[in-house]
Amino acid sequence: MTDDLLTARIHELAAGIDVPTTTPYDDVRRGRRRERRRRAGLTAGAVATVAAAGVGWTAVAGGPETARPASEREPAAASSGLTPVTPARLGPGDLRDLLHVLEDRAPKPIRLRAIGRAATWEATGADGCRAGWTCEDVQVAGGARARFATDGVVSELVGELPREGVVVLVASTATTAPEELAFDVR
Repeated sequence: MTDDLLTARIHELAAGIDVPTTTPYDDVRRGRRRERRRRAGLTAGAVATVAAAGVGWTAVAGGPETARPASEREPAAASSGLTPVTPARLGPGDLRDLLHVLEDRAPKPIRLRAIGRAATWEATGADGCRAGWTCEDVQVAGGARARFATDGVVSELVGELPREGVVVLVASTATTAPEELAFDVR
């Protein structure tokens, strides 16, 4: 097709169409407005994606609580004379059994605040119960004895395990570390 035929065909197709009454300036303004809306939509989508990723990361990584030093997150264990326990030093079933009891009895959501080991059952003070706390003996699979305490926010579980000795778990529903525990750890 030659240029002349193409021009003739375009004129033929456009014969019934009216010429727009807008100025070229209005066309440019409309185009810029459309481009701004498109860019705002893209920006909002990117911001929403970053926000969703941040919320997801906070949920998976434990939130801002894990960014604080351990000494600030776990003063109950640090100031109580408990020996810190790493999961590798616990037997395969023992810690899991204690955690199951804590998950079943503690108010939700649970935030584990401290895991420690005491020299003896008597050193944990688990035979007594601080005022304002609910304390009870509980059964732990594979454990000689265990005692659970809660004040509705903070929960403490002491378990005497055959291979590991006396293990203390402290959990809380609060975002801050507990100021006092149910049992008087010496």
